[in-house]
Amino acid sequence: MKKIAIAVAKDTMAVRKLTFFNLAKDKVRQLGEISKDKGTTWQAEYDLEYRRKSK
Repeated sequence: MKKIAIAVAKDTMAVRKLTFFNLAKDKVRQLGEISKDKGTTWQAEYDLEYRRKSK
């Protein structure tokens, strides 16, 4: 499953897109992208992976 969130920063006139990917039961990927041309082109800002803490 993939979920997407869009945020507009008024101070920089940039649009940010956050996409979350379920990689496994205890693992999620978050891809952050930025557009400075109103969403025509996107550039990756970061690519993170989260894992559930082991007990």
